[in-house]
Amino acid sequence: MVGIMNTPLDPMSNFLLKQNPKLDIDSTLKANMAKNFVKRMFDSKPMSIPDPQDSKKSMTHFMEVSDGMAYPRVVQMGNQLKYLSSDDAYNFAKKTGEFIKFKDDNDALYFTQNYKKGKNVTIGK
Repeated sequence: MVGIMNTPLDPMSNFLLKQNPKLDIDSTLKANMAKNFVKRMFDSKPMSIPDPQDSKKSMTHFMEVSDGMAYPRVVQMGNQLKYLSSDDAYNFAKKTGEFIKFKDDNDALYFTQNYKKGKNVTIGK
């Protein structure tokens, strides 16, 4: 299963995304605090790994969307982070429950593009 990567959208997709009512990012995060990838968003010193597309940058999550789910391609395995392929990330999310389910891909995509705006989220600031 190939997901929709959190990449810039074309103008029509941006228009459609803005037509959806805003999700309450803080409530969504709070409801999913038991998930490892959500907990890591609030770490005061979050772990990160080099971005495979730009070695000058680091990443903590790299979110994707598929089947109305938002899930990370960067997952914690033991004491380290690992960057997974799209298929492996999808399978990992389904197997472990490390995803947030939304009513559709559009809401999941909105979340992946806005979760860093959540109150007390430390990554991406």
